[in-house]
Amino acid sequence: MPYISISRDCRRKVLDHAKSSEGGEVIGLLLGRLVGQSLVIEDAMPGRGERDGERIILTGEELAKMADDVMSGRVKGNIIGWYHSHPGRGAFLSDVDIWTQLKLQQFSPHVVSMVVDPEREEVGFFFVDPISREPRRVSDGEIFEFSPGERPMPGAPPQRPTSYRIPSARSIAIVALLMALIGSSMLFLMIPPSQVKQPAVQILPIPGALIGEELEISAEIAEGSFGLKNVILFYKTKEQTDWAQVKMERRSGSVFSAKVPPSKITGDVVYFISVEDEAGNIVKSPLALVSLKGFELVGTRTIAKLYWDSHSEMRLQVIPANGFSSWVSFEVLGLPEGIGAEFEPATATLQGGEPMEVLLKLSPLGPSRPTPGEYRLLIRGIHGAFCRELPADLMIPTFDLSIQPPSLTVLYGGVAKFNISILRKYGFDRELKLEVKGLPPDQFEAKIIVPSGIMSAPESTLALEVHVNPYAKIGAYDFKLIATGGGIEREVSANLKVSRTRV
Repeated sequence: MPYISISRDCRRKVLDHAKSSEGGEVIGLLLGRLVGQSLVIEDAMPGRGERDGERIILTGEELAKMADDVMSGRVKGNIIGWYHSHPGRGAFLSDVDIWTQLKLQQFSPHVVSMVVDPEREEVGFFFVDPISREPRRVSDGEIFEFSPGERPMPGAPPQRPTSYRIPSARSIAIVALLMALIGSSMLFLMIPPSQVKQPAVQILPIPGALIGEELEISAEIAEGSFGLKNVILFYKTKEQTDWAQVKMERRSGSVFSAKVPPSKITGDVVYFISVEDEAGNIVKSPLALVSLKGFELVGTRTIAKLYWDSHSEMRLQVIPANGFSSWVSFEVLGLPEGIGAEFEPATATLQGGEPMEVLLKLSPLGPSRPTPGEYRLLIRGIHGAFCRELPADLMIPTFDLSIQPPSLTVLYGGVAKFNISILRKYGFDRELKLEVKGLPPDQFEAKIIVPSGIMSAPESTLALEVHVNPYAKIGAYDFKLIATGGGIEREVSANLKVSRTRV
């Protein structure tokens, strides 16, 4: 901030002007020059404003007259700031004062605001930080008063680098005159509360918003007295806790809009719009809800068992919500290698608010066989960037086969007894066919003894009896036990020795 050096006569002129208003506010311009890093205020130019209660407005006509006085040379000096009074309220910058000062600092960062309280005879000098929008008061140690004939500064003040300069009187006056003539907010303006208009927001209806598609939200914005700085859309789904935000852009006239990407929308959207004007006033709209047209995915049969020699089916239902009438495609995740999936229909088109049945067919692919086990699948219904998910379970059954002991010795004319173990896994419930191969039928007779009900148990033990003909040849015989069912074949090997003597 520049140092302030003010003429005592100028200070008294401003205070006398303020005291003459009988409790009302006054307003005017400050004239002077910039010397190094010191702002030298040499004179004041009182303005004749229109009063509204205790407040005053510097009209466009008065501003134009003051600008003409400077341009014509009737008033000597450069316009370097403005002043106004706060009778009985102290020296400070109100919200409106901050906005006015920021507008002035657009022409030069050295334009100063002088605020006086004539009742307390308090005087303050202010600048506004353009980033934080916070007023900065010049400290008493950086203010010097001088009398006629004295130097404006008691000595050379500390130098601080700057690339700014005070605009000429002509340029400032022309800017002020133009702003007055075009009817915009007056350059040096104190708007009374009765005339201040806040921004206003009117949310526009959103027809036919579909889940999974880009959502455009629009509103009509009335700018108010100070113009617009920012229009921000805040939004979230009802399930979310944190608000996302996006800047709204002017689409046409007073209509602003913003688009929410489909990836950000997973359900009904709650939103509000925040409008900030150039004076820092913020107005927020009431909360609004967009009930998006979507769908639900419901399983009517989502547990399937797939054997290698057949196919399996799952059934689901697509149910529209909020009048959804559009397409839904499908996919299934988590399928093991060797399994194919086909939806019927591949794309469901919902109409009239009626649900639609969808069939999922699962089948083995080619000669490669999928690995048996239990698999957790995820069925997805998709519209654009949105999807509904439905968990499902797939089992690929199998069984294990074993024989004990792997080898036996038996006398010719005797009976060899083996134990067969069957372990059914992952829901295997198909019938099994057992047979013995490799023993000459003219010398041996194989019988499999199955206890009642045991074939449906997850684990079962059967008996294999091999009867040896009395005329069987002495020697060792290899044979196989084969079990088939559900497209699966298992085999185990065993050995039978025929002897003349008991071992």
